[in-house]
Amino acid sequence: MTNNTITDRTYGVKQQERLVLEYLSDRNPDFAEHKDSFNLVDFTTYPWYNGREKGIVITMSPEFGSSDKYLHIAIFEHRNSDELCCLKWETKRPYWNHPLEDEDIFQTAYKGKGKFDTDASFPYMSIRECGEWVYEEFASFYKANHKYQPQGEVVK
Repeated sequence: MTNNTITDRTYGVKQQERLVLEYLSDRNPDFAEHKDSFNLVDFTTYPWYNGREKGIVITMSPEFGSSDKYLHIAIFEHRNSDELCCLKWETKRPYWNHPLEDEDIFQTAYKGKGKFDTDASFPYMSIRECGEWVYEEFASFYKANHKYQPQGEVVK
């Protein structure tokens, strides 16, 4: 990306992905347990660079502070189209998108399939639809993996 300033605060990430991130930044995770007005769920956001596509990864842990399950959703514009695409995968630890972290991370994210195989895709600028899909995926993962009921009883 060429601009007339010293820095690029978009980090090379295109408009669609940034708009989905903005859409989700106004959403509370209503599916998560709350205590003293804090959500007991943990989210982090990182850049997604897989060699050609640039986007964002949102990671959720269903247990605030520590967990052995993480859901990661990468959001990016596909390199061969204008479609907004998403990949999702699970790990037992946080994801940092560091090249030495996991040499098979792209195989894991793409589940061993090709570049056209994503978990979801949306027409150009379908920001709301993509944001809702991401939100629902996090809600489903939370409900399936959160260890405690709102009453504080351990789920077996």
